[in-house]
Amino acid sequence: MRPHYTETEYAAAFWRKVRMDGHPRGCWEWTASKNEHGYGRVHRGGVFFKAHRESLRMFGVMVPHEQLVLHECDNPSCVNPSHLTLGSQLDNMKSCRERGRSNRGERNGMAYLTEDQVREIRRRFSGGDGQASIAASMGLGRSAVLKVCKNVRWRHVV
Repeated sequence: MRPHYTETEYAAAFWRKVRMDGHPRGCWEWTASKNEHGYGRVHRGGVFFKAHRESLRMFGVMVPHEQLVLHECDNPSCVNPSHLTLGSQLDNMKSCRERGRSNRGERNGMAYLTEDQVREIRRRFSGGDGQASIAASMGLGRSAVLKVCKNVRWRHVV
């Protein structure tokens, strides 16, 4: 059976797994176990935690269970507390969209149109082609064409 670590021993073991390459304002890379998305994983008390959450905790920041720890640096393996902020899932999704990391448009695995097709639909519609005609020629339903033309879908495409 493994001995119970003191907080000091735990912190020392944690920081041995961090590479701080140079300037303290740069990313502090987690070098040990990571999950499938690149976030560091640390084992404490029989439970796995995300390393960036643990970093904030060790710097005295109380991280409520319902809050996310967001990376200002967009580096999932960074544990530098000056790069981390608390936020909601809504904050995380907004940041994702603003930084171009969301899966909208062609990056969405459920997308059945390309941006070029969306532009073609809008060009034809503004040129006078009807929804039914566009839909039939492209193998789409009329409602799909309507949503594209009225900017309900694919709003980000100009």
